[in-house]
Amino acid sequence: MAEFDDNLMLAIDLSHQIIDLGKEGNWDQVRDLDEQRLRLLKTLFADTAMASRRDEFKTHIETLLELNEQAVAICAQARSDSMVSSRAAKRGMHAINAYHKQSGGR
Repeated sequence: MAEFDDNLMLAIDLSHQIIDLGKEGNWDQVRDLDEQRLRLLKTLFADTAMASRRDEFKTHIETLLELNEQAVAICAQARSDSMVSSRAAKRGMHAINAYHKQSGGR
């Protein structure tokens, strides 16, 4: 059971790291850690220890869910920010193109 407990705590630690890296904008590292965390969670939730000791792990599972919600919120905000930046860049390109067209391409 010690390995199961260690893996559960590792999943929580990975979740914290994902949140911190997301706040810093290190998306490649977020992706890598999230893939690692997902494999770990699949293994954990397939383990019979999870079902047989579910009450014991309730707090840890709630922590994982809360951390996941935080990570999703950070990713959603970054996506939104990226979309806003992309739209601003497009508007800037349209303005530049319009200026060039208006000025005869000079």
